[in-house]
Amino acid sequence: MDHVVLFVKPSAAQQAELDQLLADQQNPSSTRFRQWLSPEEFGNRFGLTFRDHSQVIAWLHSEGFAIDQTSRARNWIMFSGTPPRCNRRCIRRSIVMR
Repeated sequence: MDHVVLFVKPSAAQQAELDQLLADQQNPSSTRFRQWLSPEEFGNRFGLTFRDHSQVIAWLHSEGFAIDQTSRARNWIMFSGTPPRCNRRCIRRSIVMR
């Protein structure tokens, strides 16, 4: 296997806030018009907490996977491992972070 990317779905509250932010950023009458976020700012508002991000990475390491890359916004993690390891573990497990 080359890589697997685990994307983190935002909570319903985070998604609603993100939808509003995106609408405001594109609305010339909004005070947030064209007020873009850095990846770190985006992660602080819409990504995993630092603690949850660390826990997911620790879990992947404990399952024998190598972490290849992580998003500065903490909303995805790219990892790799041998195909049998990935097939056995990825298919029967899912990660739910709340």
